[in-house]
Amino acid sequence: MAKSDDYLPSQSEVDHILYCEKKVDFTGIKWGAKPPPNRPVLWLQLQIVPYDEDGIPIQGLTFLIQFKPDHEFHYASEESFPKINIVALYNKKRVFAVDTYPFDKHKNSYKVDHEDYVDSVLGAHYHVYYEEAGYYSEKIGFPIKEVISPHDLLGYWAYFCKRLNITCMGNLPIPLESESGQIGIEL
Repeated sequence: MAKSDDYLPSQSEVDHILYCEKKVDFTGIKWGAKPPPNRPVLWLQLQIVPYDEDGIPIQGLTFLIQFKPDHEFHYASEESFPKINIVALYNKKRVFAVDTYPFDKHKNSYKVDHEDYVDSVLGAHYHVYYEEAGYYSEKIGFPIKEVISPHDLLGYWAYFCKRLNITCMGNLPIPLESESGQIGIEL
């Protein structure tokens, strides 16, 4: 049986899927719990199916937004540092992602010819698919140069949308705000 790691879509297929015009409709979209097995709820997540310009779901493409509130004490700051991951999956293969946690260190295992390439990234970074990297195609990360606050879910979502040519209908619900109608995580 083939594993999802075995599937490597072509670069042209991924580029078309990533950069074509897409629409997301937030009507009725709600955050759901993403608990680890036999553990309390720590993460919330949204799964979204984007549509093409004709309103037809783009086959094989889904967006996953994951949010974990800050549970750690930070000596130098009063600021909140939630973990936010925004991922584009194409046939279950991660083809683009934004990781926002400012204390994460990402080390690149494969060198690509890209103007933003560095051996390792500390802080917010994005991943983009490279067919040439094979197994490492999901593991190539570049720093996010835009200044976005670590807790700004809407700012990172806007960054993701701009990079992937996404137009939104409605607003992304904020996971822990009472006016969003969502049930928050007990902190």
